[in-house]
Amino acid sequence: MAAIYEVNQRIRMGVGLRERRSCAAIRGKYQRYKNRMAAIYEVNLRIRMKAGLREQRSCVAIRGKHQKYKN
Repeated sequence: MAAIYEVNQRIRMGVGLRERRSCAAIRGKYQRYKNRMAAIYEVNLRIRMKAGLREQRSCVAIRGKHQKYKN
């Protein structure tokens, strides 16, 4: 699936972020923003969409998906 990353930069960027941050950090960041920064989600649709994706998928599923595509 490497070709998809070449074509779709947004996906590639998302994977890069997941690579740099630990799973706990991703979940922690979302939990932190969920309460205090709801206004940002209202303003920035892209951030809100990302939050929705994190909400739907479990932490393990996100890591598993990245591991699958990495090679």
